[in-house]
Amino acid sequence: YRNFANKIFNASRFVFMNTEDFTLDSDNWKPNSTAELWILSQLQNTITEYRKHLDNFRLDLASQCIYDFIWNNYCDWFVELAKPLLKQDKDTTYNVQHTLLYVLDNALRLLHPIMPFITEEIWQELKIKLELSSDSIMIADFPEFDSNLVDEKSFKDMQWLQSAVLGIRQIRGEMNIPPRKALSIILENASENDLSVLS
Repeated sequence: YRNFANKIFNASRFVFMNTEDFTLDSDNWKPNSTAELWILSQLQNTITEYRKHLDNFRLDLASQCIYDFIWNNYCDWFVELAKPLLKQDKDTTYNVQHTLLYVLDNALRLLHPIMPFITEEIWQELKIKLELSSDSIMIADFPEFDSNLVDEKSFKDMQWLQSAVLGIRQIRGEMNIPPRKALSIILENASENDLSVLS
């Protein structure tokens, strides 16, 4: 799990670097992009599954559950999708910053029983940005499922987007196109839903 620890540190560093100007204003946090709605929904699913495994004393499955969420969903997809959103207008930037911090906070709380030291270290900086009152992540409230943060449409939209991105990556690999080379993508026979996902 050394690589996993590095992954968490690097993602946290990215979040902190891109929230230096962040000022908490919970009343104006209105996540509305597909990426935000999806990661918040995935977080709720993870909370439910992780809690079930803990209650059944299946620490192996609990570990794999939070590992998959942080590595695959948060780091590999949401952090990458957040990068262009952070360059948008002020409201969009704030929403994405808040979502990055909120999901990281909850993920660290879930992970803490399994990896206590690294989660405490990162959370001590995170709690300042979110104005959290607990002295330690060890006594912070454990995340609970929130149905208000589940957006079913985001699952389908994100699945479509992931398929498209993975398809483009496969073509790049087969044709030896460098990852940094910009490409023009042509989308044929796109439905209104396809276009809404890309907007």
